[in-house]
Amino acid sequence: MRTFVLKKIPGFKLLAAGIVFFSLTVFTIIASCTVVPQERMFATGNSSMDVYRDSGNCEQRIERKSDLSLSPDNISILNWNIYKGSRDDWKNDLTRLLGKKDILLLQEAPLTDELLEILEENRMRWNFNGTFTFKGQETGVLSASQVVPIESCGFRVAEPILRLPKAATISKYRIKDSDQTLLVGNIHGINFTLGQAAYKNQMTTMAEVLKDHDGPVILAGDFNNWSQKRIETVKELAATIGLKPLEFRNENRTKILGRSVDHIYYRGVEPVELESHPIDSSDHNPLTVTFKLTRLQTGALTAN
Repeated sequence: MRTFVLKKIPGFKLLAAGIVFFSLTVFTIIASCTVVPQERMFATGNSSMDVYRDSGNCEQRIERKSDLSLSPDNISILNWNIYKGSRDDWKNDLTRLLGKKDILLLQEAPLTDELLEILEENRMRWNFNGTFTFKGQETGVLSASQVVPIESCGFRVAEPILRLPKAATISKYRIKDSDQTLLVGNIHGINFTLGQAAYKNQMTTMAEVLKDHDGPVILAGDFNNWSQKRIETVKELAATIGLKPLEFRNENRTKILGRSVDHIYYRGVEPVELESHPIDSSDHNPLTVTFKLTRLQTGALTAN
């Protein structure tokens, strides 16, 4: 007679499996009620509230003329997954943390009048890459800035299970008195997969867009790298294009399964001050950082 021995499953694994199952069930229900746009999901706008729709793919980038530029000594950024603006006080926290930041990078951003009013009050130009519409509200990844980007584009990759896309935007900015330009990527990583292929494909796509840029690069967002394999995938992306991760001493970043999922990577710039902010108005804590050009990049400054 053959004897079977049942191995005890550790409590944290049961909890993790329960969380994943519950999340998939909830998101599947939501997914069935959403509309995923197939065309013209890339929107741009300015402080006059004019909105322009385009396909916005990175094979045909949107180019603009602009004499405005970022300071080489002070490039301030706020990165935040805003949880669709579904919790109380998100507007107050966003307004407080945004202040006079040069660049705003949002994931799960709701393209609502409330958000657009905040952008208008701060006279920010913005790019929005939509992912889906739920109950009439469009949600996606949004990048905004005090200066007009001279190039911008975006791409989307569908979640393999839910089929709802995750998005990214890429923006290029002039730097004052410099021949260099700054390329900024804003990404929301794929969440639910049965393997690594789709996640690797998304990260590879971002690396392909960024790798040929001859100048400083910043890549930020909610990477959803909550497993060791995903952590390694992001490390490979960073190594491919020479990016370093920001290390936060006040570690308030949001963790999933014990791992931080919100990150800022950089090259060609140096962090001056950085902070992760504990808040209750989203399920992710926002990150702020101020960069300056490195000495090597500063060497490319043009003479006055």
